[in-house]
Amino acid sequence: MTWLGACAALAGAAPASALVHCVDTAAELQSALTAAAASNADDTIRVVMGVYAPTSVDGFHAELDAPGDLDISGGWYPGCIARLRGARSTIDGQGSRPGMVLLGTSTSDGHLSISHLNFVNGLSDGIHAGGLTANPYVAVRLDVTIDANRFAGNEAVDSVNGGGGGLRTVADGTLVVSNNVFVDNYARNWGGAALLHCQGLLARIVGNTVTGNEASTGSATSAAGVRIGGDCLVEVANNILWGNTGLDLALYAEGVRLYHNDLADIGGAEAPATSIGNVQVDPQFVSTANLRLQRTSPLIDAGYDTPIDGLTAFDADGGPRVAGPHVDIGAYELDRLFSDGFDPQFSPAS
Repeated sequence: MTWLGACAALAGAAPASALVHCVDTAAELQSALTAAAASNADDTIRVVMGVYAPTSVDGFHAELDAPGDLDISGGWYPGCIARLRGARSTIDGQGSRPGMVLLGTSTSDGHLSISHLNFVNGLSDGIHAGGLTANPYVAVRLDVTIDANRFAGNEAVDSVNGGGGGLRTVADGTLVVSNNVFVDNYARNWGGAALLHCQGLLARIVGNTVTGNEASTGSATSAAGVRIGGDCLVEVANNILWGNTGLDLALYAEGVRLYHNDLADIGGAEAPATSIGNVQVDPQFVSTANLRLQRTSPLIDAGYDTPIDGLTAFDADGGPRVAGPHVDIGAYELDRLFSDGFDPQFSPAS
């Protein structure tokens, strides 16, 4: 078994001021979110591996009105002392309700981080996303990081706004969306993800795979893949935006920099300020069910190595983000120990 096998990555110690919630039932997850929303401390919610179905019509939800950071992560072993590298916990809307909705109006600085979760089968008939809505509006600054999640089979069917099939997020500080997979999500306007309003700071959209998503209107304001809006510096690097039904990327923010993306169709009200190293090629996924790259893919070692604030340490599988002379494009880095880029001894959700 290789290092990418079923080995546990020991968790780092939580800050002394943090409250750590270890949850392994849907009721405990909702209770932890409610407690974190009212807490003045930093909160960490660790979700044990498994499937969690919200019972509320609002999905798993919280109003983040108190100060402090909130870190939600999945893939943990029971007891939450260690987590399985590459594993995720699943938030399942069961085709009847949103997966998770986090709102808020806190006036204190903070950081919201969501990682290692699968958001599947979520349904929203309002302005929220089918999978995950992270819209904590703040008066000062709140940074948002969405890393190493998978959004699949979610829908937002609002007849006017179509809040984002997989993800809708707003950050009044720095927004980071990295190493995520968006596949087979649907919305009227914004199929995969709607990323909005980072209020003059920075948005980094790096190393994601966005494919098979759909926006039904087909209008110039629609994006089947990703819609980016706001008034901040936006760097879009090393993403696969390919094979979506509608525009792969729609830009409604000035000054967007595109570096080394596999990008088929782009539109929106704004043209990119910079476009370097972008390609339009078949990514050569292993299969429609396995969105890792084949060894013959032209996207291997074709990425941009120096995005703002650098690359993340790990890819969507928890392996090294760089495994060759250059970073790969997309959410997954090829494991060169295996000819097809897939370790048969380790099969986390793709």
